[in-house]
Amino acid sequence: MFADSELGYGMFQFPAYRNLKKVLGELDACVEVTELAIRAFNGAMKEADGGERGYIEAMSEMYRVRVNAVEAASLVNLNALLNIVVVHQALERFLYDFKREHPSGSTWTRETNEDLLSSVMRAVGIAEMRNAPLAFRVCDFYRVTRNAFMHPSARDAHARTLSKSVGELATEVSEEPVLSGLPAPNSFDSLSFDDFILFTRCAKAVARDLSDCGRLQHQEMLDWVDDELTKNGRAGRLAKNPKRLRNLKVGMLRTTFSISAEEAESVLGDH
Repeated sequence: MFADSELGYGMFQFPAYRNLKKVLGELDACVEVTELAIRAFNGAMKEADGGERGYIEAMSEMYRVRVNAVEAASLVNLNALLNIVVVHQALERFLYDFKREHPSGSTWTRETNEDLLSSVMRAVGIAEMRNAPLAFRVCDFYRVTRNAFMHPSARDAHARTLSKSVGELATEVSEEPVLSGLPAPNSFDSLSFDDFILFTRCAKAVARDLSDCGRLQHQEMLDWVDDELTKNGRAGRLAKNPKRLRNLKVGMLRTTFSISAEEAESVLGDH
């Protein structure tokens, strides 16, 4: 499921999928720089004459940033947790947008205590989570990790859930050629930059697979473009200029769903 995960122009994509890739791409750059900064900071603390506390106080005074108690050893794990929260939020945004953009999305239901990803998987016909492809189960692992971080009162229960699956998932990841160099996933207290990389790759793979499963048929795309033009009034205004109206429809289909000009013409047929 990881092969060809970066679809090019001319391959059907929901706008939600393109938006997710854009958001994660922007996040990548920020996280990478932050990771470098933390490693450099920790390295400088180890070499500082005044020790960890003295170095932090000196940097705090130099940059006029008040710093409360911080443990250098926890910085990497805490930063990784924050990154997990942001990727999870981006994936959930995709799921909400995907549901909104799909013609059948308004009929998709969510059962009691069912997480959002599982409900969307069920709606497009993907196996339940325990039997789902690896990327889906990795994303679910980090969903639980995120919940453990954001809800301390339930952290012990979440941690027990995570401990049961981390070893099995790590083995599967090591056997997946595209992911085999990543020492992840890791336990709640040992998260690292590698967990961020694994989660982002799996989030994009999940979004791609959901988009493939939910791909619109030509009639659905035709109904969509007709509805959009009716809502904005342009269908009526261009009714006497069928060539211009058809060109507009082709452009809308191409830019919205990333399909080729040839497929857009096929969608329209004789309409």
